[in-house]
Amino acid sequence: MAVPIPKLSQAEYLEIERNAEYKSEYYNGEMFAMAGGTGNHSLLAARMIGALLARLGTRNCRTFTSDMRVRVSPTGLCTYPDVTVIYGKPVYADDKVDVLTNPKLIIEVSSPSTVAHDRGLKFRQYKTIETLEEYVLVSQGEPYVECFYRPPGGSWGEYSDHDRLEATVTFKSLGIEIPLAEIYRDIEFSRWDNFTVAPPIPKLTPEQYLEIERKAAYKSEYFDGEMFAMAGGSGNHSLLAARFMIVLSAKLGAGNCKFYGSDMRVGVSPTGLYTYPDAAVVCGKPIYAEDESDVLTNPKVIIEVLSPSTEAKDRGFKFKQYKTIDSLEEYVLVSQFEPRIECYYRSPGGVWGEYSDSDGMGALVRLKSLGIEIPLVEIYRDIEFSSVG
Repeated sequence: MAVPIPKLSQAEYLEIERNAEYKSEYYNGEMFAMAGGTGNHSLLAARMIGALLARLGTRNCRTFTSDMRVRVSPTGLCTYPDVTVIYGKPVYADDKVDVLTNPKLIIEVSSPSTVAHDRGLKFRQYKTIETLEEYVLVSQGEPYVECFYRPPGGSWGEYSDHDRLEATVTFKSLGIEIPLAEIYRDIEFSRWDNFTVAPPIPKLTPEQYLEIERKAAYKSEYFDGEMFAMAGGSGNHSLLAARFMIVLSAKLGAGNCKFYGSDMRVGVSPTGLYTYPDAAVVCGKPIYAEDESDVLTNPKVIIEVLSPSTEAKDRGFKFKQYKTIDSLEEYVLVSQFEPRIECYYRSPGGVWGEYSDSDGMGALVRLKSLGIEIPLVEIYRDIEFSSVG
């Protein structure tokens, strides 16, 4: 987000915004100017609106473009989702009829600059809207759509993703389906839309990468024939990874599961990615890629501590790669800016269909794949949070 102007009340924000030449979001007394979108962003938002209107027909639903402001009443956020659908009569914040408060479905088209915000802070705010039943993220870097769903009066516990043009997205809140081919027709993708890292060195085989990496003074990831140097983490990042190691190791005890820190390289065999998660857990015998015992291939749990520079990749590109690991049952994302932990889970041999998040020092996070619970206070004790994130 851009540098904020001094604190404003929501009424002051709306007075300014209604007379402004450009759109700004509002949160916690501050205004943040919104950047323009790319051609793909605009095309995909338009495609979604067209597909929704064609299927909703004369049903008692209304579809709004990104010109409709949405207010998240419990948190005070005012923002402009790419697509918003309501059921029944729209409920506005005042008689100006330009601040909607009762969305049933929100769709955001994610870009490299907004994906972390869309998946993190913004999704957390949206969850507090009582009428909201479904949140959909549409990638503009590849054919990839994710849906988070809660039944009326229920909790956010269902998750699905779709990454093939032959796939069909089910919008459970509306009872409709849309083929990805219809959404992504004629969209041209940029190769680096999802892997926003330093410029790569020339193509290498996995064997050449491992030969270089085993002798290197710093760690690098590998994907599609290229190496990418990894940046160092913050103090909070290091502390939180260490806390997880201590707490998980204590709870796992002398059982059949082993905890690995960020020095253990993980090889994602189906996609060719080599990377270093902040933590990984294996239950049973570890399976290595070769005799060196330094490339793990069968993690049961992977944990990443989110940072501003890696959050978009951890939530998007990297999670998509991790999902192809047959042994992986749970993916855990740990915030370093607030006490908050998110878990994505699939049952053995099943699909990635469950999602949970735990926030606040009094909460518990349940790692279903390991059958254990951890109080967030054990992870976040004495952590000093910055306002970045």
